[in-house]
Amino acid sequence: MSIHPEYADALLDGTKTVELRKSLLAYDVSHIVIYATAPVQRVVGWVEAVRVEHDSPTAIWKRHRSRTGIRERDFRNYYQGHPRAVAIHVDSPRRLRSPLELSEVDEGLTPPQSWRYLSAAEAESVGIRV
Repeated sequence: MSIHPEYADALLDGTKTVELRKSLLAYDVSHIVIYATAPVQRVVGWVEAVRVEHDSPTAIWKRHRSRTGIRERDFRNYYQGHPRAVAIHVDSPRRLRSPLELSEVDEGLTPPQSWRYLSAAEAESVGIRV
């Protein structure tokens, strides 16, 4: 999942426990591999996906604002014009000692626009055993 570096750090240090998206993930996702966008441009770690919920942006903000790591103004701008917000609850952050280039995960892998599913082999390349 592509995540801005400041939010990637917050997920990996455990201060952000709800990742926000506009579209639903598959319900069987067990881990989220974190690709920190520019200027880092590396896979920096992963978190376990505990559960996924969706609701209106207002309802998600009311329930989870303290766990999102984002200012309300930025939250509102992100969801402007979108009727649904997705809250991915995460736990057990794991930061890689040495961030990986995408080519180290799989040759030809390109940065996802938002997120993409990894094969078991790709997940294992960052240390996730599924």
